[in-house]
Amino acid sequence: MGAKEKALRRILTENNLIDGFETEPNIAEQVLFGEIKDEVFEVFKALGGIERAYAYRGKCDIVTSKFILELDEQLHFNDYRLITLSSPIYKKLKNFPLEEYKQFCMIFKDNCLRSGSFGQKWTSDSCEKMFGEAGPKGELSGKGSPRWKQRGFYDFVKDVSQLVTGIPVVRISIYDKIDFRGRKTIIENVLEDYSMAKEEVAEGIKKLIYKRVGIH
Repeated sequence: MGAKEKALRRILTENNLIDGFETEPNIAEQVLFGEIKDEVFEVFKALGGIERAYAYRGKCDIVTSKFILELDEQLHFNDYRLITLSSPIYKKLKNFPLEEYKQFCMIFKDNCLRSGSFGQKWTSDSCEKMFGEAGPKGELSGKGSPRWKQRGFYDFVKDVSQLVTGIPVVRISIYDKIDFRGRKTIIENVLEDYSMAKEEVAEGIKKLIYKRVGIH
């Protein structure tokens, strides 16, 4: 668990915005081989996935009794994630911030490159089994990053899981903005400086979550 995720948990817990954590649902079989299997496999192939290694082993960030909450940092916004967001299945996710997330992938992809072009942030043996060997670190024009592809696919699987489980999946990006003291503040700033995380900030995060859950 990263520092920003810990800060988000603390803000939500201390301000009574989430209840006790639930057991993480087992979504792999339902999503990969259930009623939306064709749409999911198409995205896997679009990312260069190797059919015999088709799988999902991701973990959710925060699981509550009402929804799953995912915090997306720099490594979640790049051209591979943009491929997943182009799937027609997102039309079925009426509360998903699709256009915002597409914009984040285009605007902030250099942040991902700076943060994720080394070590296991770029590739690993398990990622290469799913998406083939890696290209040179930091080079996306060829074989690129198997780890980025895997992360994008896992994010996609979690997004669409709500279509088969009925459990809403809420995404918050560090680039999302909330109202704070009469101006817009990006979530990243709040999570890096917890002294800002007073009731007003918690209320801004609450509004964002409720909007994406579909609570008005």
